[in-house]
Amino acid sequence: MGSFGGPFRFGYAPGVLAAMHPVLTLSFARAEAELEREVGNAHARWKTRRSVLVTIEDASGQRGRGEAAPLPGVSRESLDDVISALRALEGSFEPSELDVRNLPPSLRFAIESALLDLFLVHKASYEVGYEAANRPAWIGLPVRGLARIATRLLPNAAAIVGEAAGNESEVHS
Repeated sequence: MGSFGGPFRFGYAPGVLAAMHPVLTLSFARAEAELEREVGNAHARWKTRRSVLVTIEDASGQRGRGEAAPLPGVSRESLDDVISALRALEGSFEPSELDVRNLPPSLRFAIESALLDLFLVHKASYEVGYEAANRPAWIGLPVRGLARIATRLLPNAAAIVGEAAGNESEVHS
């Protein structure tokens, strides 16, 4: 496939992901949403937005998500172009093998977003452990960050986080 070299560098995230989990899995699903009202521009109008949700998962089951949503009449690629490119990428891969430079722009954005999302999960998890071991008084910051990530990635996470916070206050009262 190629490498992370060239224009795809965004800090050290790919190297860290490759070191932590040498194999990642890419999957995708179509999504469609009805807009409250019709929107458009000089080229087109639409009431429905169609996109593809991209998920990249590591061996531990942690996930990062991104969305490819080419805009009809504006984007140079269509949703079908994105899906065709995704079919070629779907499945397991090593992070060092992924080359996004020739992908449709909206798909490149979705994959980069999913990888950054996954890296953020790993980084926040690491920080919780670090603060617990070294600066317990500071642990609230990474725990809150991890809770925010969870509420964005998991449909019922807000209820779980709220329930956990409630149980924690009962234990300390």
